[in-house]
Amino acid sequence: MTTAVVGDPAESAYNMVYLWKNAVEKAGTYDDLDKVRETMIGITFDAPRVKLRCSRNHHTSERVMIGRS
Repeated sequence: MTTAVVGDPAESAYNMVYLWKNAVEKAGTYDDLDKVRETMIGITFDAPRVKLRCSRNHHTSERVMIGRS
């Protein structure tokens, strides 16, 4: 079992790679960036912590978690 703590920037970068991958696969190309961007809208990814969905403005939303020590 790992006890590493991952910060929000690292988690977001990980998630965006997989959202991009899913959009490229759905679009059937990585060369046509307009097609991939269009396909990004509504694309989902089952991230380790939450299911993400890319909105029309190409942003995602998720539950905020604030830690304290």
